[in-house]
Amino acid sequence: MDIIPKLEADLKALGNSSSEISKSLSDKNITGSKCESAYCPVANYLISIGYSMPEVSQETIIVRLKEDHTINTPIELIDFILEFDDGKYPELERK
Repeated sequence: MDIIPKLEADLKALGNSSSEISKSLSDKNITGSKCESAYCPVANYLISIGYSMPEVSQETIIVRLKEDHTINTPIELIDFILEFDDGKYPELERK
């Protein structure tokens, strides 16, 4: 199975804008830590649907199976990551 198309589809399912992504994560009760690539809400979402040790940054998203699989971070996720790290979505911050 090629993991990249599945990963891209799973990320796309979060939404097409940072506000849609925020709502989607909130609806799923997913939280995370600011400025922590392995513990941000997007990484925790990926863990919740079965990915191992994801790392999410403004540039790339890496998931690990038998080997690392990397994609460029979609623009809508870049916007969300920047806004989350700037404190725009405090309801998604892990308490």
